[in-house]
Amino acid sequence: MKKDKKKDNDLTIIFRHLIPELRPYTWRILGSLSITGLVIGADLFQPYCFKWLLDAATVTEKYPVILQCLLLLLGLAFVRTLFSYWEIYTRSRVGEAISAQYRRKTFEHVLHLPLATLHDMEESAFEHRIMHDCGEIGRVYVSSKFLPTIANIIQTMALTLLILVLSWQVGLVSILVFPIGWLISQRMARRSHTQVMQQRTLVEQGHAMLQEIFSCIREVRAVGNEAGEIRRWDNWLHRYGSVICRTTTQHQFVRLTLTHLIHWIGLCIVFGWGGWQLLQHQLTVGSLLALSLYIQQLYTTLTSILSGRIETGEVANSLEALAAVFRLPREWPDQGEHTRKEGPGKLEFAQVSFSYKNGAEKIQNISFTSDPEQMSGIVGPTGSGKSTLMNLCMRFYEPTSGKIFLDGQDIAEIAPHALRQQIGLVSQDIQLWNTTIRENLVYGLHCDVTWEHVLEVCQRTCVHEFVQRLPEGYETVVGSRGIKLSGGEKQRIALARTLLRNPTILLLDEATSALDSLTETAIMKTLLQEWGKKNRILVAHRLATVQEADQIIVIENGKIVEMDAPQILCHQNGLYAKLYHTQQLVTQKR
Repeated sequence: MKKDKKKDNDLTIIFRHLIPELRPYTWRILGSLSITGLVIGADLFQPYCFKWLLDAATVTEKYPVILQCLLLLLGLAFVRTLFSYWEIYTRSRVGEAISAQYRRKTFEHVLHLPLATLHDMEESAFEHRIMHDCGEIGRVYVSSKFLPTIANIIQTMALTLLILVLSWQVGLVSILVFPIGWLISQRMARRSHTQVMQQRTLVEQGHAMLQEIFSCIREVRAVGNEAGEIRRWDNWLHRYGSVICRTTTQHQFVRLTLTHLIHWIGLCIVFGWGGWQLLQHQLTVGSLLALSLYIQQLYTTLTSILSGRIETGEVANSLEALAAVFRLPREWPDQGEHTRKEGPGKLEFAQVSFSYKNGAEKIQNISFTSDPEQMSGIVGPTGSGKSTLMNLCMRFYEPTSGKIFLDGQDIAEIAPHALRQQIGLVSQDIQLWNTTIRENLVYGLHCDVTWEHVLEVCQRTCVHEFVQRLPEGYETVVGSRGIKLSGGEKQRIALARTLLRNPTILLLDEATSALDSLTETAIMKTLLQEWGKKNRILVAHRLATVQEADQIIVIENGKIVEMDAPQILCHQNGLYAKLYHTQQLVTQKR
């Protein structure tokens, strides 16, 4: 049995995935580090000023030198404050630019993923990648950890050199403390990486849980299960709190406890060894003070490096998560222009079968043709595969076998975005944006449309009928997913929006199921008379909706069992006749 490949550590992940993304920002990063260098220079110069001041007070006893040193220290403090502001600002600009780059890149990639991939993952997972992980990389890590760590390494080397110049014995002993701290931080970094992974999983579960509960709040209240949802949330809070407690303890241990310990060890070394050298007249009081200040600076920068080392696990997890998203294949790898051949809109299914991943076949060997100037109806029991046919036409999914042709061209050879410009789909589950009715109507239009034409289409689809009764008319905000509108009103808006695009083929998947019979009759009249030259395919449960169709395709258990004109199918002893007579009987009883 082969051994599993050793997992890369977090530093390897950062250098592999992050460093290449920083290349466009090379000059910005160098500019930020240059300003940081000025801040470091001011920090390094201050202890020497104190050395001169104290030596002037205890050795040479020159008051003018003391005054000059004080003025110099005040000037350095002012200059350092100014440079610190610009350093933080430039680092923030770089971090936010990198976050924005990752967010745009991730958002663009997710938009082009196949629907099957999107449905296999929680929506909250992608939201977490875009909002949290991208921010973690740029704003949190690059701005607050990566660039400061580079500066800290440079400052550490400069401090070490200055300490060795002042007293090489004290310098060597002081530096020996660092390897101990590094070993501790390395051990904690490995444990932190695992805990951050657990934390990430729990956060995504929490987001998904909240999203599910709030989207189903009517059902929760309808069955009175508020207490059950609170218990479920309390269980998540307990698990999340345990992981956060362990992670926070480790980080704070390095930042506070370990830092405090290292500082005191350093000061004991300085004043122990340095005090002995002072008694031997090998050091001045000013040099001892400068040494203690430099040692404090050295250990402050070292503990910052150690703390940053532990927190690399967080950004490494974010980079791995984003890399996993980018590895997901796009719906159409080449997003170039692959337009279809010009044609009137003839649609043909040729022995098409389809099954969802790890599932039984949803449709089997479907073959039919729908011509321009023709209305085709697709009917059948619930779950027979009618909506699946619509999804395959739009290339939301790809057939398991067989082909679909549009004007003789295999739609697999047409880029999805080019195909969907020619096909309009209105489904039963309508999604509207949380904006005005006007903006929902013109959403996605790739050509200039006059408002007069929009109103004309709205009148034909009975949208204008209910909009004119609203106080704000077409400027009415519909709420999240159109929650302020009824199902029938949303369907009318969706139908008008699709007709405004003027597609070659019109697919209506239960698009009038929420409409009353009068409104549905008016809309069907529009489809018959004014859209008579288009290829129209209607999926319906109510057979009255497709009575004017040129052909009816009857599907049962994923197979076509009948196909003919509705007038002929009514008189045959088949599934369509049974459905028709059953609905007629129900209507008569009402």
